[in-house]
Amino acid sequence: MRNKMILFFCMLLVSLSVPFPTYAEADVTSDVDEEITFTCKIKSFYSDGFIPQAGDTFYIEYTNTENIILSMLLDASECVNDWKEVEMASGTYSITKITYVGDNTDIIQSGYSITSDFSTEKGNCIQLGIGDTQASRVHTEYKDTVFVPGTLQEQNIANGLNEGAGESDMSSEESSSIEKEEQDHLTEDSDINSSQTDKQRAYYEKSTRKIFIQNIPVFVITIIIVILFLGHAMNQKKANW
Repeated sequence: MRNKMILFFCMLLVSLSVPFPTYAEADVTSDVDEEITFTCKIKSFYSDGFIPQAGDTFYIEYTNTENIILSMLLDASECVNDWKEVEMASGTYSITKITYVGDNTDIIQSGYSITSDFSTEKGNCIQLGIGDTQASRVHTEYKDTVFVPGTLQEQNIANGLNEGAGESDMSSEESSSIEKEEQDHLTEDSDINSSQTDKQRAYYEKSTRKIFIQNIPVFVITIIIVILFLGHAMNQKKANW
């Protein structure tokens, strides 16, 4: 009976010493996850003679690998000089539809096009070409695009006057400069994704160390209990002799 009582109190002491997750720990995990964000960069290219205006807004629909339809609004005037970073979940996406919802008549008449396939893991950038020249450049230089002709182009098509449509008027030097700029940003995105992976690895290593440190008292108490129990058993054995 005495041995059972000792064993019961030992088990009770061990159970009380085991750390349980708290809301504070859950909050810390949430904060770390929020730091691990993935971005995709978008830049708009206006054709010569086009003046970017606040409110040059595009409604963009895109799908992920599970064919879930997502959407975003993009003001093209905000990403003319610099690449605009858009935060989203890690994955591969495809733009299926783009609609201009602003009131710039030049854009409505001349059309636009956008590169459709991108991936946050590969650090792909999205290019939006606005106006005849840039829309044609994006449409002809990239394999997967969404091209929306302007009202003037639609009239030309209807009248059979659309000869040479889709050909870019941009010089080879300008095109090479844009390609080089995009490549630089792809390299930068690759570095960012590598940094995000390092953050994830560091977080899991930190969590493992934290769990080990929290359980040190349990290990110590368990060892002490085992020693006391063995000592008691030996004393009982000697007493029986």
